[in-house]
Amino acid sequence: MRDGHKTTFAKHLRKNQTHAEHRLWTFLRDRRFDQFKFRRQKPIGPFIVDFCCDKEKLIIELDGGQHDSERHCDNRRTAFLQRLGYRVIRFWDSDFFKHTNIVLNEIHRALGKSDSSHAPFSSSLSLTPPSPFEPEARCPLP
Repeated sequence: MRDGHKTTFAKHLRKNQTHAEHRLWTFLRDRRFDQFKFRRQKPIGPFIVDFCCDKEKLIIELDGGQHDSERHCDNRRTAFLQRLGYRVIRFWDSDFFKHTNIVLNEIHRALGKSDSSHAPFSSSLSLTPPSPFEPEARCPLP
């Protein structure tokens, strides 16, 4: 995909994000997540990644059920991004909806903030109201 087409497609993806992407973006946008700047649907090489913190070279991918059958493509994509120096962490959409605070803590840890004596997101505290959308059934993380 040529760069101009990728940029146009990335804009399309931002306007048509999944429910999981929309919910995670509410935590990451405007430096809300411990002052780290994230971009969503960012073109990198031939790929468009869900979320990227350039400063920390961290990519966050939220995977729906279609990714179970596309694992080989995801592995190739991850290998490419790692060759560029990025770290890629992936979460199933269903895990994000069911365990939002755990996922947020994992992102926090990936950003190098695991040295704190307490997790910033309490697993017993709901940070946002429940999603009005029922997530589709997804395969659990291995």
